[in-house]
Amino acid sequence: MDKLGDWHGSGEGQARDRSPNSDDFEGKSMRKISLTVLAVFTAALSAFMSTCKDAGEPVQVEEGGPGIIVPGVGMEGVKLGDSKETVEAKLGSHSSNCGYVDGTFRSWLGCEYLNGPHGGLSILFLENDDGSFGPVDNISTTTYSGTPYSGKTKEGIGVGSRLAMVRQAYGLPDTTLQNISWPNGYIVDRYCIGNKQLEIAYQDSVIFGLNIGYFLPIPDNHPHPCK
Repeated sequence: MDKLGDWHGSGEGQARDRSPNSDDFEGKSMRKISLTVLAVFTAALSAFMSTCKDAGEPVQVEEGGPGIIVPGVGMEGVKLGDSKETVEAKLGSHSSNCGYVDGTFRSWLGCEYLNGPHGGLSILFLENDDGSFGPVDNISTTTYSGTPYSGKTKEGIGVGSRLAMVRQAYGLPDTTLQNISWPNGYIVDRYCIGNKQLEIAYQDSVIFGLNIGYFLPIPDNHPHPCK
């Protein structure tokens, strides 16, 4: 079981400063954020503990919509690969809760829906060369939402579900990661669905976060198992 650093953001992401009036952020006001999208992604991972999975592993399907999590596809009707315009058409504007995030192998424009009917979601868009929004690369629940995301998988798994329910539905994960620095620590199970991932974070055997990625495949030289 690998040990993790603090859960600070998707894809080993760190918030990056840019001018609040930056033209490459469409001239809109933005804040520096430290996204807490729930995925484990530390730059220092050099080895993984793999385990055999049962036949009940999560299966990628194309259905989805409000209140629905589809492993390997998306959450709340937002899918990996969706454009910013498509996301806003489905969920509304998110420009006031956005910031730049640097990762180990790519950069993102990250946005959070903290409240309202879609509260509890964090979405990472690929950053185009000109600094504009590219397609959705990663979707997660966020721990900073006023209300935890209430969506569920078709098996009824979501924030608040128990580890035993996940293992019954999906079997053993491809990788289990452990963080011992947070109060009481937490663990993350990573399931590979083709070259996509579903990560499920637990504290005291109860889910507090889920993560789905990536639209752009992981580089071959990165020690991530889902590629």
